[in-house]
Amino acid sequence: MLRDWILEIQPEPHVLCAVRVAVRGEARAAGGALLASCSSLDELREEIARMKVELDGVLESALQKLAASEKGGGSRVDDPARIWKEMESMPGEREMFDHFNGFSVSDREIIAEYVLTHVNMFKGRGPVFSEHYDSDRHLLE
Repeated sequence: MLRDWILEIQPEPHVLCAVRVAVRGEARAAGGALLASCSSLDELREEIARMKVELDGVLESALQKLAASEKGGGSRVDDPARIWKEMESMPGEREMFDHFNGFSVSDREIIAEYVLTHVNMFKGRGPVFSEHYDSDRHLLE
């Protein structure tokens, strides 16, 4: 995604000069202000430093959530039966495989346990799941 960083310097009442930083997603796209008006370059430096700290915090939080998801935490599966119904209703095996493989390892284990213990392995997509499920990597291949 291309971003246009916009720096505006505008006179405002009761302020010598106001500096505002905004960002747009793409040329001519709507955007939003990132900083409150700053009345000096020192305030602008402080605001940008604050933004950097906050963005670093967002990145760290994302990394922690991703690590927890890969280690088995952060499950998105509250009802594996519902997930299985979604998978069964997909138009083809590839779509079903991609949907299943898009879950975290821990979620795939939960779904697979449900399918392998509760689904009829002699009709529908049950045999397909059973035949293509790699229990070591928890993937449909």
